[in-house]
Amino acid sequence: MNSIKIKCKESFSSFGSFPKEYPSQLEGNISPNEFEGIINRINSTCKSSFNKLYLLFFIGPIIGIALIIIGIIRWNKLKSDFDDQNDFMKYLNSENDDFMDIKNQEAYKPNKPFFYFVIGIALFLVGIILFGCFYFLFKKKVLGKINGELIIINQNYSQRNITFKMKDEMEKEYIPDFEFRGHRNNQAYMSNVKFDRDGNPYRETQVHYLHITFPISPLQQPNPTPPPLYSINPNGQYFNTDGNKIEMNVIYN
Repeated sequence: MNSIKIKCKESFSSFGSFPKEYPSQLEGNISPNEFEGIINRINSTCKSSFNKLYLLFFIGPIIGIALIIIGIIRWNKLKSDFDDQNDFMKYLNSENDDFMDIKNQEAYKPNKPFFYFVIGIALFLVGIILFGCFYFLFKKKVLGKINGELIIINQNYSQRNITFKMKDEMEKEYIPDFEFRGHRNNQAYMSNVKFDRDGNPYRETQVHYLHITFPISPLQQPNPTPPPLYSINPNGQYFNTDGNKIEMNVIYN
């Protein structure tokens, strides 16, 4: 039995779609039209599974980034009101306006920069976490629909000993040198980095693929070995091309 892997394409708003390029290994088992029909059927299932409402969870991070920017602007404006840096630091440490104290309720008023920082960071983190959770559920839902389609497809091709399965594996993704140099001092970044035998950095990512097994096509069968040739020497003995003597019996009718 032969087998091929067709890697699943994964993007921001799509998961589970597969390329339609016909693999030459399938020649003699599945025609190009059959293959395209199977891939179209799977891809249509994936597209129908993505709920655009998931994108609403990005409203939180977008608003959070906007509030952080506003907080930075108000901070710089507050800082620009002081001609001397020392006066600005004294203002921050003054007992009359300790707006950077997180225990002080005055720090959370909308006219204080700290208000925008706290609300902005909170919205950003909550939105990212919620989107990650729902995207995980979305992938699980898509994989379930694909497996349901593959059950029907396998029934149609069972007599031809062709099977389709969804599988996953960890794939090495090598990190560009400029990216690694810029983040090698970041402990959180380096926690997911591994090195091969040559010291090249990489990270492992989970990839899904369509695994197709099929019989060896007659077109792919190796050519049968031709029978050995032989020759006759002057003594009437038969030898093949390797120089080995061949015993031959002649039967007269």
